[in-house]
Amino acid sequence: MLVAGDTFRAAAIEQLSLWGERAGVPVVRQKSGSDPSAVAFDAMDAAQARGSDVVIMDTAGRMHTKVT
Repeated sequence: MLVAGDTFRAAAIEQLSLWGERAGVPVVRQKSGSDPSAVAFDAMDAAQARGSDVVIMDTAGRMHTKVT
């Protein structure tokens, strides 16, 4: 299973979805701008429910935190 956790880059979700389609692999995704940790949580729930052996998560490669 692939997980589109890079919700900040404009085309990241679409690119990973295309690769998942080409490889015949399900992709967990949410709309652009969603909370990446929520996507990860939902993906792990989905992986357990589907009996997935491997989960590959695409992340932005950096921490997106809002500290005031």
